Amino acid sequence: MEMLSWMKNVDMTMEKEALLDMIDNMYGIINSLIAETRAKDVLIQELKEELEKIEL
Repeated sequence: MEMLSWMKNVDMTMEKEALLDMIDNMYGIINSLIAETRAKDVLIQELKEELEKIEL
């Protein structure tokens, strides 16, 4: 839930530039999470392939 804590900062009084900065930061976080997930997916696939070699 901490990842959604930024939502508390968004309200109607926020200036457009501040909101754009927040969106830009969120974009960076999302990209890093996607990259991390892809790296883990690659590792999982490699481990599966190694396990299949051992089982054969």
